[in-house]
Amino acid sequence: MRPPGAFECDAGDSPDLAWLAAGDPTLDEESLVLDRLAYLSAHEVGHTIGLMHNWAATTFGWGSVMDYLAPNVQIKDGRLDLSDAYPKDIGSYDRLAIQWGYTAEDDPKSLDRIVREGYAKGVFYPADGDPRWAEYDWGEDPERWLATTQRVRRVILDRFGVAQLAAGQWLYNLQERFSLAYLYHRFGIQTAQQFVGGQYQANAVAGDGQTPVAWVPAGRQKEAVELLIAAISPENLDIPDRVLAALVPPPSGTRGSQEQFRSEAGAAFSLFTAARALVGLVVDPLLDPARAARLTLPGPRDALTLDGLISRLVAATWGAPADASPRKAALRRISQRGVLDAMMDLAASAEASPEARAVVHARLALLKTQLRGRHAADPAAEAHLRLAERDLAEFLEKPEVRKGRPQRPAAPPGRPIGE
Repeated sequence: MRPPGAFECDAGDSPDLAWLAAGDPTLDEESLVLDRLAYLSAHEVGHTIGLMHNWAATTFGWGSVMDYLAPNVQIKDGRLDLSDAYPKDIGSYDRLAIQWGYTAEDDPKSLDRIVREGYAKGVFYPADGDPRWAEYDWGEDPERWLATTQRVRRVILDRFGVAQLAAGQWLYNLQERFSLAYLYHRFGIQTAQQFVGGQYQANAVAGDGQTPVAWVPAGRQKEAVELLIAAISPENLDIPDRVLAALVPPPSGTRGSQEQFRSEAGAAFSLFTAARALVGLVVDPLLDPARAARLTLPGPRDALTLDGLISRLVAATWGAPADASPRKAALRRISQRGVLDAMMDLAASAEASPEARAVVHARLALLKTQLRGRHAADPAAEAHLRLAERDLAEFLEKPEVRKGRPQRPAAPPGRPIGE
């Protein structure tokens, strides 16, 4: 929550989305900005008349301006389609909430009827822990939304470059907005993660007919895991050379943007730092202590378990076939290291349950044994293996040393102004 009097500008989707249309004559940059401002205005007016956020409203169309709305960008004929990027009207939840809150009738039965009629039309307001309670998503299917954002991201990266700048603009403008392109799918990732170990949770009362809690079906959880693993493949982590060549530091005498990737290579843009940040966005939340604990709870025979999740992460990174090029192999090592670090962080976490710690310790011990017998002809790959083996041995013998490790590079904020 914000402190009293804090400035609120909470309904946007990034500091600036007009860059999506930049350099493309088929996209109307002005209309995109005006549609976003209209939605933002409606959102803030909603707060002034008492409406709370409903972060599940995009699961029933443009259900509410009180959601945090991602632009609904689709692909049509291989191009970006922004024709339905933002809502053109308030949503069904907004109408229900206003009718309920401002009705002249002070009759519990009448108020209950308003809610039931809305629920029958698909309007709902789940508990905060429900996986559909997600910011900046679109549609009722998180796997489909993540797949859509992946495709949109690929088009954005394919057309990203100097041609999007007007004559006389600083080339640094590209680096200011690059994280918004490279991490365009970050909220699709976040939404899909919530279905892993996710539990539907209703604000239920006795006799209302709702199902209070129900686990997300195992098949949907496993599908989400596979899409998330695809997001840390070398192909998805890579950045075209033509883009890397245009990512210059801030002009002399100016300050860098908070949306600029911080670089482990100083003033030079680092492909590896950006890839490390993306891997962290995918892997670290998957091995969050609370999610890990949920995945150890009893479930149906086909349920996704913590051991199953970790096994799949390790197999897709440390157990992947050799990559065809040194560049792809280097990016694979970044995803391998990200999985290893997240596992050790979970095992060392004071919030991790004993069951979760037992599972991850067993997997770490197995990985250490496997690494001991692995060697590589490439010096960089061999050094990577030996460092991983040494860090594992040190951690398993003295887990307290993990607390002193420096934090991995974080992704730029990527959130609305004012957050």
